[in-house]
Amino acid sequence: MEEDKLQQAYMAYHKVAYEPGTLDKKTKELIALAVGTAIKCQYCIDAHSQKAKVNGATSQEMKEAIYVAAAVCAGATLSYGKKAWAEQTQQPQV
Repeated sequence: MEEDKLQQAYMAYHKVAYEPGTLDKKTKELIALAVGTAIKCQYCIDAHSQKAKVNGATSQEMKEAIYVAAAVCAGATLSYGKKAWAEQTQQPQV
């Protein structure tokens, strides 16, 4: 079935993406944890917080990664909010 091929392809990609390279496994898990919190994926949060710990991440490193994700999300909200405000307060073209 096509879904099985897609699942296998995803898992192969996932495996390669998490292999140590320029970034080590701990750093990659901290990034995954931060993204998981940003997209509100409970499975991601559970899995990557555990994997981050196994790969040597401290609680403080995990908190800091999450704080960075929160700052990015807040920044995006402010940027889009500023744009929306500007669009709503413009004078109509006559």
